[in-house]
Amino acid sequence: GGEAVDLHISERAKLDGSWAMDIALNRALDQAGKTPADIDLFDLYSCFPIAVFSSTDVLGVDWRGDPRALTQTGGLPFFGGPGNNYSLHAIASMAEALRDKRSAYGLVLANGGWMTKEAAGIYSAVKPASFTPTQVQATTSEAVTLAGAPTDGVLETYTVVQGRNGPSHAIIFGRTNDDERFIATSHDQDVLERLSQERSPIGAALRVTQAAEVNTFKFV
Repeated sequence: GGEAVDLHISERAKLDGSWAMDIALNRALDQAGKTPADIDLFDLYSCFPIAVFSSTDVLGVDWRGDPRALTQTGGLPFFGGPGNNYSLHAIASMAEALRDKRSAYGLVLANGGWMTKEAAGIYSAVKPASFTPTQVQATTSEAVTLAGAPTDGVLETYTVVQGRNGPSHAIIFGRTNDDERFIATSHDQDVLERLSQERSPIGAALRVTQAAEVNTFKFV
């Protein structure tokens, strides 16, 4: 098994994946003495597509073409399960599958928060030749410094929130010239239109102002 917990999203050095997921999966595989190629059965946490894509990326599994199913339950959106308890059902489903295929190895990945808390376990009906105790939950201290009162910078990543009548507002992470991160928002329709285009605005220059402890941005 393997466990890891990451920082708040605003403090994470890596935004295009999950550090905690990477650590948890690889610790579990290392303890079991297995590689992703040795795993016959998966149940990868599937609250949203990004959780599945991130875990298959860590494992090096081609989710488009790999013949191995990525879930034993049918997936969280379809199987359901009590709040914060889906992975118990994934483990139970994995146990049932391994009783039918006793030489196989299965991997279950559990998730909490915004890919913040990750736990992975390798399961099999085959008794291991030896046992190495699981490492304690991994944590990281590689926090990004947050800017107190940013004035300018570049766009790091963004989302456009949709309302009943279309785009409502944008929320972004940006980086100052000193490489500090800041969070800002905008309700400007020109900004929303640019962010909604196919062409990526990542890296574009920004101007930031503050009012009532809220950062508001616009493109330069």
